[in-house]
Parts: sequence; C-alpha cells; structure tokens
Amino acid sequence: MQAIQDQRSALSNYLHRQLAVGNGFLLGAWGLLRTAKEFSDLVNPFTTFSNALRSAWQARASEGETWLAAYNRQFSAEQHRELVEALGFDPSSITREQLAETYELACFTTKTAPARPCSAASPSTMPRHRTSRRSPSSAAAHCSKSCLPPC
Repeated sequence: MQAIQDQRSALSNYLHRQLAVGNGFLLGAWGLLRTAKEFSDLVNPFTTFSNALRSAWQARASEGETWLAAYNRQFSAEQHRELVEALGFDPSSITREQLAETYELACFTTKTAPARPCSAASPSTMPRHRTSRRSPSSAAAHCSKSCLPPC
C-alpha cells in the first residue's frame, strides 16, 4: 500500500484520501437513512395496517385451527419480520425463540448490580424522604425501578 502511495503524486494521494472520506460519508449516510426507514416502518401505523391486511388475506382456517388463530399466527410472523429487519438482520435466519432469548439475556444483563449505573445506588446520594433514608437494599430496588427500562 505504501509503495502504491509513493508512486502517486501528492495531489493524487490527496484526491484518493478525499474520495475515501466521501465514500465513507456516503455509506454512513445511506446506512443511517436505511436504519431510520426500517425503524419508521416498525412504528408506522400504515405498515401495521398493511401487515394486518396481508395477514387477514393469508389466514386460512384449517382443521384444529380457527381463522382467528391463523390470523394471529400470520400477524405475529409479520411483526417478527418487521422487528428483525429493523434490527438489521435477515428475518429468515433469526427465530422468535432466538429473539426472545436475546431479550431475556439483555434484561438479565441490565438487572445485575455492576451493570447498573445509578445515582441512587449509594446511600449518601439517595434523596431524603420525610422520615428516613433508604437502606442500601432499597436503593437497589429504587435503581431497578427508576433507572432502567422495564424488561
């Protein structure tokens, strides 16, 4: 690589560097736009309505399964597909069980004491209540309730 750069002029090296920076910027902007589109599809009511209509069209009542159960199964599969696509993965390669297991692991990780940065963890920084201060064990309970998203 250095030998190739040594063969080129300073202007050529400068232009190649600027081209690489521009290429990186464009690829980053494209990735940001694609991700924003995927997440907007995830929360867009029209996409949800479209998924509901597609699920209703594809749902077929069979022996042992009502039309409503088939619709729920299809709609759940459509929601799974949208979520996995929004996360940036191929929906055919990730099952619902894998997604649920990953979510449970993330919840477990955020509930462990060392992984929870919270100002209420130490008794000296806890807010005073009318009658008494919290014990350290109630500080951990406070932290898990107020500092972390619910799992």
